[in-house]
Amino acid sequence: MRPFHHIAFLCLASVAFSTSCKKESLPMLPKPITKTEMVCYSSWRMAAQGYDRNDDGIIDIDETPAFACFLDNRTYFFDDGHGSFDQGPTKCNANQNQSRRFEWKFTDNETMIFVDGQHYKIVTLNETEFTISFEDIYSPPPNMYVMKFVH
Repeated sequence: MRPFHHIAFLCLASVAFSTSCKKESLPMLPKPITKTEMVCYSSWRMAAQGYDRNDDGIIDIDETPAFACFLDNRTYFFDDGHGSFDQGPTKCNANQNQSRRFEWKFTDNETMIFVDGQHYKIVTLNETEFTISFEDIYSPPPNMYVMKFVH
């Protein structure tokens, strides 16, 4: 009878010990923000655009128009693969539509974005900045053209 009491005591002690030493669960960590979430988070406005003649991802000669009708334009990306370009309250050309829809998708392991039939290299994409570039084959010699968007 004695061995049974020792075995029962050991079992009870191990159960009590294992429940009293229960580790706290890790706090819920935020999941990483995807590129789709970043690009769709809010509307984008053009902050700068121009040629990058030395191909370092930085605009060498800023060609951003300073017109009010340009500065209030907004580009929206939606997570269903559609987007919208809006002229804003001030239109540069009164004959143009206020907004124009487009289709978009990431390509090449999310290093490129395909917008309205044109591939763009993603230079920067984070919560506040979206910079893309493409090779302008019509500028002699072909040069990279960079467009920087911000919220």
